[in-house]
Amino acid sequence: MKQMINKITNIAGKYYKTVIGVFVMYIILCLTLHPIDIRMTVTDSDLVFGIIVLSILVIATYGIKGFQKRHCDACLDFGWSDLFVVAWFVYFLCRVWLLAEFPCATDAVKGLTMFATYFILRLFFSVYHLSCRLLILGLLMFCGYEVILGISQLICGSSNHMLYLITGTFYNPGPYSAYLTLGAVIILSLLHSDSDGMYLLEFGKVSTKYIYCVILGLILLVLPATWSRSAFMALGILCLWIYRDKYRKYRYYLCGMIVFAVVGMYYLKKGSADGRLMIWLSSLTSWKHSPLIGTGIGSFFNAEAEGTSELYRNHGYMTLFDSADITNFMCNDYLKILLEQGIVGALFCALAAIALTVKLHVHSKSLCYGVVALLIFSMTSYPFELLPYKLILVLIAAWGNSQPENGTMNDIGEVICKPLSQFRCMHCLVWSGLIMLMCIFLKNETDRRVEAEQSFHLFNSSGQEAFIEDYYELLPLEHDNSYFLFDFAKLLRTFGRYRDSNAILQKGTLVSNDPMFYILIGNNYRDMQFYDLSETSYKKAYSIMPNRLYPLYQLMNLYLEIGDKAKARKMARRVVDFREKVTSPATNEMKDKSKQILSANI
Repeated sequence: MKQMINKITNIAGKYYKTVIGVFVMYIILCLTLHPIDIRMTVTDSDLVFGIIVLSILVIATYGIKGFQKRHCDACLDFGWSDLFVVAWFVYFLCRVWLLAEFPCATDAVKGLTMFATYFILRLFFSVYHLSCRLLILGLLMFCGYEVILGISQLICGSSNHMLYLITGTFYNPGPYSAYLTLGAVIILSLLHSDSDGMYLLEFGKVSTKYIYCVILGLILLVLPATWSRSAFMALGILCLWIYRDKYRKYRYYLCGMIVFAVVGMYYLKKGSADGRLMIWLSSLTSWKHSPLIGTGIGSFFNAEAEGTSELYRNHGYMTLFDSADITNFMCNDYLKILLEQGIVGALFCALAAIALTVKLHVHSKSLCYGVVALLIFSMTSYPFELLPYKLILVLIAAWGNSQPENGTMNDIGEVICKPLSQFRCMHCLVWSGLIMLMCIFLKNETDRRVEAEQSFHLFNSSGQEAFIEDYYELLPLEHDNSYFLFDFAKLLRTFGRYRDSNAILQKGTLVSNDPMFYILIGNNYRDMQFYDLSETSYKKAYSIMPNRLYPLYQLMNLYLEIGDKAKARKMARRVVDFREKVTSPATNEMKDKSKQILSANI
């Protein structure tokens, strides 16, 4: 009995770090399956709480090591990638607290949470080493869950969105496809090479190779149902790279097929592609006015709207305007960083990504290719604006940058992997303590904002005057929420508080590209008989969304009200001749009224 206890104790002493590492990895990956939102949710609060608990574990671990003489040597190797992340973190702090031009509390809290997650995992993996095999197995396990869930949704019709057959744990098949792409690329890399523990487990004559093949087959079966061109592009590029030694003699034929496929994917959903081009062009138009430091954290919506308005003023109506629409995402994570943080922020981000990719390529090509697939995917989509992919990237980055040097490095890898500095236990304790203190602040702030979101959903669209004071109480926590501001402004307008309504709407124009904010501002000015200001607001609404008929219709009604018959007829002609993006009973009614004005010869 004593021998058995000693044996169990020895095994526990040998593998307890691995068990703890796997447990932390599992918790983080579980958070990637939670329902997500661009606003604050309970998941954000849970994540911050988890960081605090992990900080306590790390502090205790380094404290114990510090009391042991044999562990007084270096505990953490600080490398190039860490340096770029720290520089990016400092710059982000400066842009949020010292140079904040736009409401950005939600972006700031979420951004700081991700930096804190990276730093604490970086410290954690320097002590609790997690093997590459276990990390890959964990990612594939959760990817397999997403695949099975997707198949279930296709069969049962139980997706999270009424417009789509398949969404996984997401609300849209686009971001869902990124999870499938990550798993497919990792498996393809494993099948191409026997490294990274492809034969991790053996069940008689059945190895994990066959399990991987089954998962890959299911992914390739489900992925086309998402209709995600970003996923097809990322998977195709990585397949060409991984299997570049297999098709050399057919490369010219393959190039022709690629060109044909790219053109086909463009015309398959041309409106969506043109819409993204419009977003990028408008955003870059605003960015060129402040290229070095960007337009500011949280400025995307305002910058996109102002960029469209500038394009319309300078060039008139362009074909791309036909595809303009209200959007919540830029559909290019790199351009968003460039827009909001400028060349400085984009440079820090790019250097950190390059250093991470090089280091991952040294230690695990499969994880390297998986990260590259997500990076390619994000060129035309928005995975890193969602919590699951932020967590996956941070988890892999913290693991990769914690890996020690090995003897298989190339010249570039040797430079990247060579530590710039080595931190001892005391340094790590201080670092962990600072992270914990920051997360205590973040926990309090996150809880307040989650509670505010929940309170808002209890009485939004109520239309009752009694809730106006409640809106004002929530305003400091919801000043970057366009839905809150629009609903609040409508309520104030309903009860004749036009000036207060416009004050709230002006705040809304900073965090939304919806022209209805300017329409309501114009309506309020018209009711207050400030007709010049009303006209300016309607024209502004049209310039930021030139494919909308409603601003022109409101201008026509304004001219009728002030008795300017010539302008009213001119605007009525524009309304009648307007080619609307979507025909509806509302657009038909507007055109019918305009025809009556023209036929009556007013």
